[in-house]
Amino acid sequence: MNRRQEFEAKHPEYTEHRDAVAAHEGAFEREPLTYRELATRAATSKDLTEAVVQAAFDRQVSAKTKTS
Repeated sequence: MNRRQEFEAKHPEYTEHRDAVAAHEGAFEREPLTYRELATRAATSKDLTEAVVQAAFDRQVSAKTKTS
């Protein structure tokens, strides 16, 4: 375990993400939607559906700007 932690400290791109995933298909294929992000987004709107829609929209916009 210590070797893995040392490796991840030197190479953060290989850090394992252990957050529970709420969505991983479609708009969330490259960057899954975690329950933590979903809860954060829903805290302001008080609507889970709106939070998912906004997260998908943000990822689509982000993907378009990265390819431009």
